Amino acid sequence: MSDCVSLVIASRRRGVKIGPTLASVFAQTRVPDEVLVVNDGGFPETREFIAAKFPSVRVVDAMAGSAGAARNHGVELAVHPLVMFLDDDDLLQPHAVETLLRTLRTFPEARAAFADHTFTDQTSGQHIPNHHRAVPSFQRLTWAKPIKTSGDVRLFDRRLYRPMLWGNLLQQPWLIERDTFRQLGGYEPVLCNEDWEFYLRIVRTHVVALSDAVISDHILEAGREHLSRSTRFDETSAAIIRKHLRQI
Repeated sequence: MSDCVSLVIASRRRGVKIGPTLASVFAQTRVPDEVLVVNDGGFPETREFIAAKFPSVRVVDAMAGSAGAARNHGVELAVHPLVMFLDDDDLLQPHAVETLLRTLRTFPEARAAFADHTFTDQTSGQHIPNHHRAVPSFQRLTWAKPIKTSGDVRLFDRRLYRPMLWGNLLQQPWLIERDTFRQLGGYEPVLCNEDWEFYLRIVRTHVVALSDAVISDHILEAGREHLSRSTRFDETSAAIIRKHLRQI
């Protein structure tokens, strides 16, 4: 399969604030072959800023209504066989794209590649340098024995599914074969924690590769609430667990 990558960014009301995210994309050691921003809501500030500062970026206005729906729309418009997802407030480290491609190449049987990231809360000052080692809940990764290991990359099969039912262990940004994403039906657009639900479907049916490399920085800006702290997150998490327990 070709290593050509379409990077999909779902964005809503971001405007000029998307600038640092896009700057980190074009500072890559291996720049994506296509950068596609799905401008959910069609906000002119976002479209005009990108056109002026990042003219090579393809901007598509959409009325998706959720990050999941916007990402699904982006995949349908993507032109390359590999799709990488990035949040519009995250910053890629320079080796991010290269690392995800290397992770996927390490085990060609894998259908998706994941890695680690940092987290910084600008309000509280909390900083997590990585999740795989620093966050206790990520020790659940040891519950599933990898099929294979090579350097910092592990290949997991369905045995990762049960540890994932206790909570998400995979993170954005990440890379997947476009055809696999489509076969799985894409994100459930009505969920606020659609990433975790989709990752559960991936690990239940496909093998995935996971690197311990830190490839991005997630920054929680002052005045913004982290999704995992909302009441709706708890409600949809319970619904996701019930749905998947019925499938075991």
